[in-house]
Amino acid sequence: MMKLSFLALMVVSVSESGLAVHSNSLPRDIEDFVDLLDLAQITRLTNAYYVNDKDFQSMLEYLQSIEFSAVWHGFFSLAMMRDVGLYLSREGVPFYDYVDLVANFIGQTPLIGRMISRPQKPKYRGLKAYVEELFAMLPWQEWHRLYDVKQANSAPFKALVSELHRINYIELKQFYEDSKELRSFVQVLRSYGLDVESFAQYLKKYFYTVKTAERFEAT
Repeated sequence: MMKLSFLALMVVSVSESGLAVHSNSLPRDIEDFVDLLDLAQITRLTNAYYVNDKDFQSMLEYLQSIEFSAVWHGFFSLAMMRDVGLYLSREGVPFYDYVDLVANFIGQTPLIGRMISRPQKPKYRGLKAYVEELFAMLPWQEWHRLYDVKQANSAPFKALVSELHRINYIELKQFYEDSKELRSFVQVLRSYGLDVESFAQYLKKYFYTVKTAERFEAT
């Protein structure tokens, strides 16, 4: 049943993986970030939107479509993603196990007929509102502080950030230009009122080096 968001499932999987045996390891670093999440709160929000909000349900249906399948498999076939997957696997992070978990989740039959009985039914305001409420729950400041701590004290984490900076993000831009399915997916997100451009700028801020960003925008 599609009751949990992929984020919640990923958090459960990471939390129960038992991989962080050593205190100075990349799995341990990742688990430290995951531990800051309020999983119960995120799960309640996701379940409530799933059973009550038409935009949210529609988006889940779209994620099972043939069109999005081309985006999903195309993205993970990019050399940049294969490189990241190989790097994380070498560091003890079961990257592809998590990817497969998400793939299995979005391919399942949607939950049918589950409604929450409430004395006063809350108002659900679409996919954009869900994203805004979800992001408001995430521990951004704590993550930022922990990021700085890990950068200063964890060699594996610092190496991961350096690896992400070396990724050829120009390949991702080319994938967007070549894939009508990906462009269609972005338009679907925009149709729900999601600010795709702001999200892209946020990713640039944290994962692009200045040199990479300049090359990315120059192409």
